[in-house]
Amino acid sequence: MRSALLLLAVSLGCFAQTAGRPIYESELIFPLEHWHDHASSVVELPNGDLFACWYHGSGEKEADDVKIEAARLHRGQHTWTPRFTLADTPGFPDTNPALFLDSRHRLWLLWPVILANRWETALMKYRISSRYEQPDGPPAWDIEDNILFIPNNFSATVKATVDSWLAGAQLQPTARLDSWRRLLDRANDKYFARLGWMTRVHPLQLPSGRILVPLYSDGYSFSIIAITDDFGRTWSSSEPLVGEGNIQPTIVRRRDGTLVAYMRDNGPPPKRVHISSSRDDGVTWSPVHDTGIPNPGAGIEA
Repeated sequence: MRSALLLLAVSLGCFAQTAGRPIYESELIFPLEHWHDHASSVVELPNGDLFACWYHGSGEKEADDVKIEAARLHRGQHTWTPRFTLADTPGFPDTNPALFLDSRHRLWLLWPVILANRWETALMKYRISSRYEQPDGPPAWDIEDNILFIPNNFSATVKATVDSWLAGAQLQPTARLDSWRRLLDRANDKYFARLGWMTRVHPLQLPSGRILVPLYSDGYSFSIIAITDDFGRTWSSSEPLVGEGNIQPTIVRRRDGTLVAYMRDNGPPPKRVHISSSRDDGVTWSPVHDTGIPNPGAGIEA
């Protein structure tokens, strides 16, 4: 993990066909080091360059020196540019960055600032740039703001889901029942419900122009979707996607317009990818269930 990103978990998206077999290319963005480098994100820019970022520091949420770094791989080259700072809130950890190109070809950086060294104190921020194709260094940012929203139908959705679990609970371990009841208590806490949401994977823009930003909470260990219909000027949210450890959703859109969210399993065994779907452009979601696809608690992206 320290070697970072490295590979961007990614293979850099380079696929080719030779004799019917795919070729995967990968390289280190920077040499191995003792620092903690984690949670990489990468996009291809309109000019064919790759732009990658990650968070870097002496730890994670507990380390106040954590910042967002980035580098570029120019089209046709095999060596990344020297890394540079993309975001650094002095005295606070900046973590879990996600990159995104919108339909106006503007580059977004979205990331949580950790206010009190606990994941549940995350505050989401974003920057937007239309001037980012320079050879080196960070983009010139046009917009910077927080992502603030009141979770849609939050406590009622959590209560309905947990009540259904409790009604069907037979011979469940006491610890599991207690964790369900704690969710009910937390669902009514406005402070807890409005803070602590974090990015991990790329946003998705719909044909209508609506942008969906997948978020999750380590405090609740489930997910929600931030929604903007005006390119970030105002924000709302979906109803929560409530399950046992369904975090870091990655969203795809089917040809019929249905949205499908696949989620990392952060809950009790068996460990499998979670899934939910939406037929109203991301506002409400079907009950979360397992896909049967094994997942050891590792991040995923569709």
